[in-house]
Amino acid sequence: MQVLITFHTTFNVLKLEKYAQEAGIPGQIRPVPRRYSANCGLAWIGPGETREALLELIEAYQIEIDNLYEIED
Repeated sequence: MQVLITFHTTFNVLKLEKYAQEAGIPGQIRPVPRRYSANCGLAWIGPGETREALLELIEAYQIEIDNLYEIED
């Protein structure tokens, strides 16, 4: 399983990338797959086991997201 997070703005996906890298949380920015939508067209995707750590970062740094999906590899 992987975690896919979509965003309304590019600013917020870049903000999550910055703080995730600082915290050592694996993942990367990718174009949003066609079956999911996002206003900025970019998503963060990472291992499913990072879900809770990512949610903590999102809350701590007030990062606005569109949606969070759990997807199969």
